[in-house]
Amino acid sequence: MKSYPKTIDRTFRNNLGRFFAITLIVMLGIAIISGLGALSPITRVSVSNNLEAHNFSDLIVKSTTGSFSQDQIDEISSFEGVADFQAVSSIDMEIGELNSRIIYMDFKENTVNTLELISGRFPQAQNEIVVERQTDYMQKYSEGDTVELYGITFKIVGVVGSPLIYSKDFEPDVINQNPLELIVYIDSSYNFLPFPTTDVYLKLDKEAGINYFTKDYKEMVSAAAQELEETLSFDTVEILTVEENKSYLVTESYTDKVEKISLVFPLFFISVVILVALTTMTRLIEEERQIIGCYKTLGYGNGKISFKYLIFSAVSCILGCALGLATGTFLIPLIIYPGFNTVLFLPEMASYYNILIGGVVSLGVIAAVCGVTGIIIGDYLKEKPADLLRPKAPKAGKKIFLEKIPFIWNRTKFKYKSTLRNIFRYKKHLIMTLVSVGGSTAIVFAGVALYNATTTSDKLGAVADAVSLISSVIVLFACALCVLVIYNLTNMNIGERTREIATLKVLGYHQAEVAGYIYREIFIMSLMGIAIGIPVGCLLVWFLFGYLDIGSIADVSWWVYLLTIAVVIALIGLIDLLLLHKIKKVDMNTSLKMVD
Repeated sequence: MKSYPKTIDRTFRNNLGRFFAITLIVMLGIAIISGLGALSPITRVSVSNNLEAHNFSDLIVKSTTGSFSQDQIDEISSFEGVADFQAVSSIDMEIGELNSRIIYMDFKENTVNTLELISGRFPQAQNEIVVERQTDYMQKYSEGDTVELYGITFKIVGVVGSPLIYSKDFEPDVINQNPLELIVYIDSSYNFLPFPTTDVYLKLDKEAGINYFTKDYKEMVSAAAQELEETLSFDTVEILTVEENKSYLVTESYTDKVEKISLVFPLFFISVVILVALTTMTRLIEEERQIIGCYKTLGYGNGKISFKYLIFSAVSCILGCALGLATGTFLIPLIIYPGFNTVLFLPEMASYYNILIGGVVSLGVIAAVCGVTGIIIGDYLKEKPADLLRPKAPKAGKKIFLEKIPFIWNRTKFKYKSTLRNIFRYKKHLIMTLVSVGGSTAIVFAGVALYNATTTSDKLGAVADAVSLISSVIVLFACALCVLVIYNLTNMNIGERTREIATLKVLGYHQAEVAGYIYREIFIMSLMGIAIGIPVGCLLVWFLFGYLDIGSIADVSWWVYLLTIAVVIALIGLIDLLLLHKIKKVDMNTSLKMVD
């Protein structure tokens, strides 16, 4: 292997911790944005596929007089663009004490809005009926139960599902919009009852596989409805499109709420991810300042030197994006999709993989990290090799704010004075830590607050269970991000200060005291980050709740604040324990021989 490829290989080997940190952090960001972003489209496609499988009617023509003549039915069904139709009787009435609907039709001709048999069987004899499956408002009926209708006793032999009713919310009656409690289906081929034809279901001739929730579909059926109304020779009709279907509207409203959540959280999430990745690359390049000087002295061009760091950032980001797309696209929808079952009669999840959002954001992350990496390395390449080869002069010590308050400063122990001076001496590191930890804390807080809203807000209604699933996933990913952020910052801090650690060991400091010297700074900066993250999280919740219209920040319970702080502090403690071995492994002789 030639010398230049060897140096690239050594950069990867010597910085595996940073490489994997960037990879995993990017993976989390892309996973959450691609997973949540794909959830609503997958749900719409799944429902749309199920509607198409049951020949969902594009238009329903209802008689305003209560019945259609055969000539009127023929005129409606002969409208240009009609691929199939079915004439039925739909009558809302009281059956016993139940607000009910009777659907009277020929089951053998059930080619539009075809019924799905949930249990039992279809009628095979006179006085046998099937009933609509139970929703949140429907009375529960099973095979063998009977219903009294017009003095005739009908036996229930099956439970069915109509593609017109797939929401578990109430289905309104036509007259008063009150919840229906029973829907029965009578087969006209076995039972002759003098019911007039009240509805004609129309299936339009359209492109196969069209998504019922797209703008194109809505515009198509709206135009067809208007044209049909203008074409008919009689005006005693009401033409209904999907926009008047209760289940359809519930699906749209629900997926719209999920989509809003999927937009707000991931954008904030990805901002923190990009910042942490940039922080890592910035500090890597700072550490290799003298190596860059060596490259320039040996005659390496600016392009070759830049390529070494650009390839490091690009490979870690590309790998993270690929893993994130795979995780988000395949795993997150599988976890959250069942949550829709609280609102809808869920069809099988469609094999529909929407990587557009995740793909676009992935390109943005790669471009941002590589672009800023190029700018940072470009600044170093402007310096002379001789300047780069010299150790960077340490920042001049300045008095910090607390030193100007003798009452406090004079009573502060030396080890805390040293800690406070180090924290405020390196302002760039402080700001990056505050923003990274603060951003992670804000996401954890917002996720827990959203979960809290599913128990306290009645505006979410049936959506609550699914939103709680989404918020749980967000909290888990936010905690994982917080772990990686703190691990990355602590690991870099230890790596940059091995000489200080070795000096402390030479001076006789015990392991616990040495660890305290490093961890104390991280802990104080992290606490400052938490103090910033909670108000930022409150702003995020305020915006999100207002966006979704599910309450206000005042509705967030007190325990959400305490739990967020406790979780982040616990994660800090966990990372400190995991990295303690790295402090113990610092070799005094080797570290003190290094030229800083």
